[in-house]
Amino acid sequence: MLKNKAISWFLLVASIPAAILVLNAYLARANLPKYGSWTGIRPLEAKIDLLERFAKEGPVDAVIVGSSIADFGFSAELYSSLMSKELGRKYRAFNFSTG
Repeated sequence: MLKNKAISWFLLVASIPAAILVLNAYLARANLPKYGSWTGIRPLEAKIDLLERFAKEGPVDAVIVGSSIADFGFSAELYSSLMSKELGRKYRAFNFSTG
C-alpha cells in the first residue's frame, strides 16, 4: 500500500513539469500575437527580435540607439555601406532606435 502511494505521488509530481514542458512547446509553435510581455513595449520587443535575427547573420559592428527621429531619419543600411567602403571590409550596423 505504501509503495502504491509513493508511486502515485511520484507520478503526480512528475506530471506537473511534463505538462509545463508540453504546454511551453505548444505555445512556442503557436503563432500568437506579440503582447510585449517581457518589457511591456511591443515596438521595443519587435526591435529586439529583429536585432536577434540580424546578429545571427554575422557580427554586428554598431548598434544605433535613439528616439523616433533616429528610427526614421537614420539609415543603418546606408551607414553600413559607407563604412564598408571606407574600411575595406564588411561593416554591419543595426538601427535599434524606437519612438
